[in-house]
Amino acid sequence: MKLLVGSSFDTITVGAIVRKAGVSRSSFYVHFLDKFDLMEQLTTKILGELEDHYETTHWNDENIQLLRTSCNNKVPLPTTVVILEHIRKYEYFYRDRYREPAFVVRLSELLGSHLKIFKDETFAIFLAYGTVGYIGRWLSEGLKSPVNELALRLTNVARLSLQHVWLEEPFVELE
Repeated sequence: MKLLVGSSFDTITVGAIVRKAGVSRSSFYVHFLDKFDLMEQLTTKILGELEDHYETTHWNDENIQLLRTSCNNKVPLPTTVVILEHIRKYEYFYRDRYREPAFVVRLSELLGSHLKIFKDETFAIFLAYGTVGYIGRWLSEGLKSPVNELALRLTNVARLSLQHVWLEEPFVELE
């Protein structure tokens, strides 16, 4: 992770990894096939942590009511704040991984799989991919916007998306 601060993953060597970690090359290969296996295991761990955050701030009645309030509301969804704080914590990991289209799809699908408040999957997919795109922009700008400000913007986009659905019929289907 520390090597990603100054370099892209493509330029990092196993030699640099073992020097930074203070382990032998043979120890590295006991745990990983190569640096790509290391990155895959790291990606799985970090996305698992993100998913755990989702599980702890799931779509309960309080969050749904918060989302249903006016678009002028100044309170972001706790889930959105948690996601953005997670992204900030692993900023250099996400900056590097966003270069890979397959990772962007993986992250978008992960977020979309947790948007169960939408009856129509189209809204969940749209919001998930849009959120991931907006986070990518935030990363490329150096995370200049504060987490709460960005979370409020994303929350308000979700509110706008949901207004259409709410006008049609009540739909909340929680697991």
